[in-house]
Amino acid sequence: MRQEDDGKWWMYGVRPAGIAASGANIDEAFLRFRARYKETLFDIAQEGQTFKDYATEVERFFNEGDNDSEDERLWEGALTAIRSGSCQPPTPFANLPRRSPESYPSFIKVERVDAEAKDRRLMPSENVADTYAYSVPKAA
Repeated sequence: MRQEDDGKWWMYGVRPAGIAASGANIDEAFLRFRARYKETLFDIAQEGQTFKDYATEVERFFNEGDNDSEDERLWEGALTAIRSGSCQPPTPFANLPRRSPESYPSFIKVERVDAEAKDRRLMPSENVADTYAYSVPKAA
């Protein structure tokens, strides 16, 4: 996640690398990224003919890097700089809990959830995308 010259916050995927989203603030960028990720998974579900097709395509999507690996290099560079103490996380991220990526490696596991639903077949069209809204207080 980084703030670009236009003032927007952008979240770029590393695993998966195929998506990015922006927002006026960090929370909005994260929520849009999350929504785009789920929309992509729903699209893959609609396109596949079998569960195996779906699982194969999700794993391909998740593990595919960006064309020039720029985002992965930036992520690795930031990790190295923070670990060496040559820089500190930017203020908006300074209080986030720190976790070692070696302790939490990125991976994806695709499992069937309808194995016990013998009386009906779950369909990709039953997926529902998240929505996000701001509450605006009414004037007194």
